[in-house]
Amino acid sequence: MYFIGGTSNSQMWSFNISQGAWKLLSVEQEERIAPQAVKVNQCIYVFGGHVQKGKEEVSFLNTAAKFDTVTGTWASLSPMGYARGNGKACHVNGKIYLFGGLYCKRQAVNTCEVYEIATDRYFPLTNMPTMMYDFGLVHVEQRRTVYILGGIDPITLQCQSKVHAYDIASNR
Repeated sequence: MYFIGGTSNSQMWSFNISQGAWKLLSVEQEERIAPQAVKVNQCIYVFGGHVQKGKEEVSFLNTAAKFDTVTGTWASLSPMGYARGNGKACHVNGKIYLFGGLYCKRQAVNTCEVYEIATDRYFPLTNMPTMMYDFGLVHVEQRRTVYILGGIDPITLQCQSKVHAYDIASNR
């Protein structure tokens, strides 16, 4: 298991379940709270998140990086089209799909984008039907569908019980 980010944490850790031991892998490029992260082969791709500057000021990030778990090195990636944190991501066939999240305190994005690993480029996707953050995400490979579950409404701060489906093939 890999652990990255958090308040006042700019380190990358792994935990070996069979040995019950922690290992410091690397100091992260920059502190990130609530980034989107996806492991693809030997690399962990990390997108966005936010940094806390004092008690009230929060700055959301559009930066991205990848960590190579074999060499223990970080590499910067192209920045995302939108700053976001508290969203979700998944990997499908050489692309990383980024969904929703917050772009500033209590303001969510309904935008989605896909990162193409081979070209280091982002492309827009169909927007989510509502703005939300801290939702669940499940990718069902056989159906080529991503399901967005629950989440928090940024205006009311109420938990949502809806399920949204995104079809990868049709971009809807």
